[in-house]
Amino acid sequence: MGRVVDLSFLFISYARTDLLQIAIESLRSRLDHGALSGLNYEFVVSDDCSPEPWASGLRSLCVDRLVVSPKNQGMGGNTNLGVRACRGKYVVQIQDDWRFVATPLVFVKAVQVMESDKEVGLVLYVEPDDPLPFQARSLADGTEYRVFENDHFQGFRTGSARPYSDRPHLKRMDFCIGIGPYKEKRPMHWVELEFSRRVANQSRWKVAWLPSLGSPAVFEHMGAERSFNPVYRRASRLDRLESIPLLGQGFRQVRPTLKALRDLVCPWKKIHR
Repeated sequence: MGRVVDLSFLFISYARTDLLQIAIESLRSRLDHGALSGLNYEFVVSDDCSPEPWASGLRSLCVDRLVVSPKNQGMGGNTNLGVRACRGKYVVQIQDDWRFVATPLVFVKAVQVMESDKEVGLVLYVEPDDPLPFQARSLADGTEYRVFENDHFQGFRTGSARPYSDRPHLKRMDFCIGIGPYKEKRPMHWVELEFSRRVANQSRWKVAWLPSLGSPAVFEHMGAERSFNPVYRRASRLDRLESIPLLGQGFRQVRPTLKALRDLVCPWKKIHR
């Protein structure tokens, strides 16, 4: 108690305690003495009221702080609960289905970027899916990093069209306070897109990525087949439908028309590239 905390490793979890244990140990096993160059850290787990038997597994976790929602409230509420429990100046946010496969240097370098570049509020550990406009910058030691542009577009855009992502990243606590909490009691995909839109429509903070930290990978995804994201599940079902002989071919032809009709009838659901 009273110890200054530089880094809070925050694990966001729900009903995947087996994967959560792997995620925690993959990181803990690599944080050897001195590996973080004097940075003090803590492990925090935020769980969204997982049912049994997952709830029982939480009690065996070796972490500094475990916060559990009294009732299931969704990804937004669970993330907000976890961030509030963190004491670090910086927060490394990790979903429970990501395994750490790099060295602690990736956290040291991200902190160095934050300390030297006051405009950067968040550093990604997973490369953006699509090429995005960026400005190339570098640390004093020559380490290059990319600072992505905020597009200031008010509409929703696909996750790959904007730099912010809830995939593993390191961010300032000041960034969390400045952008504000996730919206709560809303569908997961809407919460993510709305937060991404907020990040893209402000001028104080920008998102960065260090190419040198992305090869080889920093985090490895373990649980795609156990995702709770409804958009991912829907996309998987549609892909399976398209793979059906004859029926799939016909569906591929009418799919663009169906999407256009949905955007016409429900314009508030339209997602732009």
